[in-house]
Amino acid sequence: ISTGNKTVLGKTAHYLAEEETHGDFHRGIIKFSNFLLKIVLIATIIVFAVNTFLEKEIMTSFLFAIALAVGITPEVLPIIITVALSNGAQNMAKEKVITKKLASIEDLGNMDILCSDKTGTLTEGTMSLNSFVDLNHKKSQKVLLYAFLCNSIKKDKQHSSFENPIDRAIWQSPATKEIESEAEQYYHLVENEFDYFRRRMSVLVEKENIKTLIVKGAPEALLKNSIFIEKNGKNRITPALRKTIEQDILNYEKNGFKPIALAEKRITTHAATKEDEQNLTLLGFLLFHDPPKKSVKESLQILQKLDVKIKIITGDSPEITRHVCREVKLNIAEDKIILGSELEKVNPGVFNTLCNNYNIFARVSPEQKLKIVKSLQEQGHVVGFLGDGIN
Repeated sequence: ISTGNKTVLGKTAHYLAEEETHGDFHRGIIKFSNFLLKIVLIATIIVFAVNTFLEKEIMTSFLFAIALAVGITPEVLPIIITVALSNGAQNMAKEKVITKKLASIEDLGNMDILCSDKTGTLTEGTMSLNSFVDLNHKKSQKVLLYAFLCNSIKKDKQHSSFENPIDRAIWQSPATKEIESEAEQYYHLVENEFDYFRRRMSVLVEKENIKTLIVKGAPEALLKNSIFIEKNGKNRITPALRKTIEQDILNYEKNGFKPIALAEKRITTHAATKEDEQNLTLLGFLLFHDPPKKSVKESLQILQKLDVKIKIITGDSPEITRHVCREVKLNIAEDKIILGSELEKVNPGVFNTLCNNYNIFARVSPEQKLKIVKSLQEQGHVVGFLGDGIN
């Protein structure tokens, strides 16, 4: 639907091609250099003017003023800076840290705010399947079977679907060994890959001439597209029932689990598209756990001693983020988590205030992460960002 710079890839390439901004250290050196230049010029002019006033020879006065200017200029300053930064880079290398730009060593030392992602940074980043439950909160082999079938990882290498930690965790779960033989009875017809707009994926499978569309994804996305639930039979979802399910999802997240929903739909044709992922029957949830890193508490204490403020910026849910913060003993400013949806609605002034006053941000997009960092930089902070590769 678009070409060139109008595509997402084109916009990214255009952004990366923009002129690189200077860091805090670089800006400081520029200011200092400008200050020295002014001192040299003023001193040269004053000395030349005084010598001329005292009726010294003009050429002699001029040469004396130039010599003084050369004497004031710190010629070895660039060498001293380079040697000092190189020494810092060498010390970092001993800690297995690669420094691409020498100036970043000083910026790292001057950092007063560290913005950090959650998954893979505060946590191990390795999902493990803790449980698979129906809507009665009981273990369900059907939910596990459907999760195994609706998966981006396949045994045969003809499939080119990209992997993700959720699907890898399903495959690595010991429980899946029990349903592998049953899964082989299903024939895959169609696969609709996961994307970040739908926040779900689906597969059309067939067994004994019965075709089923299995959908797996974010609970809120699947609940929105479901009209039935499989709970004590097949029931239509009422507003009250929807509220109960939403509360169940919230409770899972409060306990530190990442819930992924499963739903199904009978299909009569041999094809199914993304548009068929509606009027679904909700079956249950997969519950994943991603434990905090063992080194996080100690790291946070060190940063606190160095007077570096921590701001968590994550795309995950606020409840899971709150649970992780409790586990690593990270205080939440005013016990309030700012959502990406809130940041979208406010004007630039309020946006800057929220970024400065609060330290936990959830359900934020990669673009919003960039805006938060830029906002803090514009307010005079030296900001570090620690996150995953995709951002």
